[in-house]
Amino acid sequence: MQQIGERIHVETSNRGSNNVIIETDDGLVLVDAPHRPSDAVRWGALVRARGTVRYLVHTDHHIDHVLGNRWVPGTVVAHRRTRAHLLDGAAPLEFIERSLAIIDPAGLELLGGDNRVRLPEVTFDGRLTLHVGGVRLELQHLGGHTDNTIALLLPDEGVLVSGDNVIHDFGLPAFSDGDIHDHFAAFDALERLEFDTLIPGHGEVTDRSAIGAYRDQILVLLREIETAIAAGASRDEVAETVRYEDRLHTALDGEPGYPPDFVEYWQRASQSTLYDQIVRRGPIATAAG
Repeated sequence: MQQIGERIHVETSNRGSNNVIIETDDGLVLVDAPHRPSDAVRWGALVRARGTVRYLVHTDHHIDHVLGNRWVPGTVVAHRRTRAHLLDGAAPLEFIERSLAIIDPAGLELLGGDNRVRLPEVTFDGRLTLHVGGVRLELQHLGGHTDNTIALLLPDEGVLVSGDNVIHDFGLPAFSDGDIHDHFAAFDALERLEFDTLIPGHGEVTDRSAIGAYRDQILVLLREIETAIAAGASRDEVAETVRYEDRLHTALDGEPGYPPDFVEYWQRASQSTLYDQIVRRGPIATAAG
């Protein structure tokens, strides 16, 4: 676990989202929960040993951010749409069980056939500021990766927690739940914020240069899709032929990957979603030059 300044600790080794501890004079604020139940149980014990947990902030509703929250304390805070999505179900139980059977067999037993997660008790729309034990936390809804993705800024510490709108050195995620035009607007919004240290949704702690680097990665993919569209390729042809590096869901550094048919589904769904959005709202990479 990496320490940033006096108050912030980041765990980047759990499979799934990065998990953050913010220490205040009146307890802890956490950001996101481990994906694997086995990690979540360990994480819950670790944070309880550090003190009372006041809040658990979720940056979106995907299971790599929320599935472990039943084992992690704190009042859950998230965007209003995160609660709405979770009321509809975090993810199908079959999907979760098939995934855990590979990436966390022990956690599958802990899950016990129950895919319910704790729902947010505090929700907001545009912005929310929390003042906890002398620490100011500014939550801002940006959308992009999902329609409910938020960022968390600690202005006095110069630290930004970006959620999955920025991923550092992990390839690209699934785009099927997002809006790529909103994602690029989110990049602009993040770059206007004052901070020095960036905690991405996945990957090692970095700095603000990661925003531009990640934008450029996505632009490479968008150029390929936009070129195919300009050449007359159909939606199905783009979904069939266009691929990008995905280190979030495939085997990595001795860690097993998700079921191959899931990974292939996310690729196809991502290219189909991007195709539709580019056709409907116009190109991004071509316009960027």
